Amino acid sequence: MKTVDNPWTSLELKIARELFDNGASAQVIADTLPGRTRNSVIGMWHRQKWPARAPRGNDRKIKRYIKKNSTRNVKFPATPVKRKVIDIPIPVSLEVGILDLKPSTCRYPTTPDDASVHLFCGNRSASPIGSWCEYHQALVHKG
Repeated sequence: MKTVDNPWTSLELKIARELFDNGASAQVIADTLPGRTRNSVIGMWHRQKWPARAPRGNDRKIKRYIKKNSTRNVKFPATPVKRKVIDIPIPVSLEVGILDLKPSTCRYPTTPDDASVHLFCGNRSASPIGSWCEYHQALVHKG
């Protein structure tokens, strides 16, 4: 097993341990010792095998919070949620190329992903700033 030189001096370890025993955080210890970072202090804690810290705050409050926010007791609906039925007629795609798209045309892709040429719906958008026609907007945002 390879040994690593300890870059911490005995004075630094003594100060860090005293602060640790008084409940100081790793950041507070790092700020106290010049040239040390929070991560170096945490690493030193592990290498020195100092005991783990107890959770801060009232244990009863922590247990109550965990019990209240636990998803273990959540009841999920037995039946699936019914989706809205789209009552808009399916538009005839104009098969427009990407360079022929205008700000007011539908940009819904109508060709498969693996096609060499990608074509789009090309019908008038549902709103002036929208990306899709009324049918494709309802299709994308159904639910």
